[in-house]
This record gives sequence, structure tokens and C-alpha cells, in this order.
Amino acid sequence: MTNIIVNPIDKIINGTGRNDTLMGLDGNDILFGLRGNDVLIGGNGNDTLNGGSESDLLNGGNGNDRLNGEAGNDTLIGGRGNDFLNGGNGNDRLNGGDGRDTIIGGLGNDSIDGGTGDDMLQGDDGRDTLIGGRDNDIIGGGSGNDTLWGGDGRDTLMGGRNKDMVNGGLGNDLLNGDRDNDTLIGGRGNDTLNGNEDNDVLFGMVVLDYLL
Repeated sequence: MTNIIVNPIDKIINGTGRNDTLMGLDGNDILFGLRGNDVLIGGNGNDTLNGGSESDLLNGGNGNDRLNGEAGNDTLIGGRGNDFLNGGNGNDRLNGGDGRDTIIGGLGNDSIDGGTGDDMLQGDDGRDTLIGGRDNDIIGGGSGNDTLWGGDGRDTLMGGRNKDMVNGGLGNDLLNGDRDNDTLIGGRGNDTLNGNEDNDVLFGMVVLDYLL
């Protein structure tokens, strides 16, 4: 294990071929994990964290951060701020934390949680699970048999290709099944459910819902 501490000023730092811990502290830092199973911590500031070729843990900390998992089965945590997270290849776990976040799962079977704030979640390829969390979110499953959960707030959910399970949760939500045989559940609130193509199953629950 190699521990690398970045000084509290703007800086670019590279890891090694071993398992590294890179810490950004204060300042707007750019961290590259490269090879090895690395831990990258942005700290304060608007940081860019790049995981590298293996399974890494990236934590943006405070600030508007950009996290790229790249290859491997990575864990990305945005922290506070309006963050951008991209899992890349592999079966990744992504959590936006507080703030207005944009999260893309990338290739593989990913688990995505938007956290608090108005977030945009995109599953991409693979069998993904996407949870909007609190506030008003936009969620797209992409390709694969996905599970989408809006959570609290006024959410827009789009299943995408293949057989998806789409649940609006609390709030007045818009649900779109898109292609293939989907299951849409409005949850609580005044929801609009649109199955689109193929043979879909729509559940409106117990309030004023519109099933199309």
C-alpha cells in the first residue's frame, strides 16, 4: 500500500502500479489512480478523480467534483456539491450524495443512488438498479433489464430497451416503459404511466393516475 498525500493547493498527482491512497485535501485537484485497487479522496475543492484499470474507491468530498471510475468494479461517492459521476466499465456502485448530480453507470451491471437533490441518472448498458432518492429526478435505464425507483419528489422515469421494472415512488411522476415488456408502478401521487411499445403491465395505485 502506497499512501500519497496531496498538499492543500491545486495539484495533479498520479498513483503507482500498487494499491494507492490519494488525498486531495483543499484546492482543485486532479488525481489518477492508474493500476492497482486505489482509494481516491478529493477533499475540499472542485476535484477530478480518475480510478484507472482496477477496482477503485472514489470519494469527491466537498465541492463540484468529477469522478471517473474507468475499468473495474468501482465505488463512486460524490459527496456534497453538484457532481458528475461516470462508472465506466465494470459492475459499479455510484452515490451522488447531496447536490444536483449527473450520474452515468456505463457498461456493466450498476447500482446508482442519486441521493439528495435534483439528479439525472442514466444506466447505459447492463442490468442496472437506479434510485432517484429525494427531490425531483430524471432517470433513464438505457439498455438491459433495469429496475428504476423514483423515490420522493416529482420524477421522470424512462425504462429504455429490454424488460424494465419502473416504480415512481412518492410524488407526481411520469413513467415511460419504452420498448419491450415493462412493468410500471405509479406509487403514491398523481402519476402518468405510458407503456409505449409491446405488452406492458401498468399499476396506477389508489390516487388519480393516467394510464396510457
